[in-house]
Amino acid sequence: AALHGARRVDEALEVLRTGASLSPTTPFMLQNLATVAADAGRSAESASAWRQALALRPPTAASFRAAAAAFERAGELAEASRALASAAEREPSNWQHHYAHAHALMRMAATEAAEVASDAGHNTAGWALELVPGAPPRDGGRGGSGGGSGDSGVIKTDGGNGVTH
Repeated sequence: AALHGARRVDEALEVLRTGASLSPTTPFMLQNLATVAADAGRSAESASAWRQALALRPPTAASFRAAAAAFERAGELAEASRALASAAEREPSNWQHHYAHAHALMRMAATEAAEVASDAGHNTAGWALELVPGAPPRDGGRGGSGGGSGDSGVIKTDGGNGVTH
């Protein structure tokens, strides 16, 4: 924790990898490894560590939410959706879990639609999923319109032809 807090992320990552290899059944070690791996930009390693940690003990809703973020960064949208559904099951009165799960399902649907369109020969390079009107695209500005239509929660695509669906 001290190394990570001092922004010595690579050193912290090595220490946690060693700790996890010496004590592979310690969920907190794996959760810490997942957190530091994510900070180091190692999305796949973070997702893997979360998967191992969640399997070791009954996780909390907060653990599932953190794991879902790691799964999403690693491009594992289905796994992220399952983790968010589990968070909502553990805390059914927490609307944020249900909201996050709904958005994960929307991202999955939009991704699947873009894949189908791409497979059909359509140019999908400029397609974006807009979940918050006017918000910049979640892809770091590498595509999408980024403009808002005022319709909250609308799947908005722009295939480069100026037409929004």
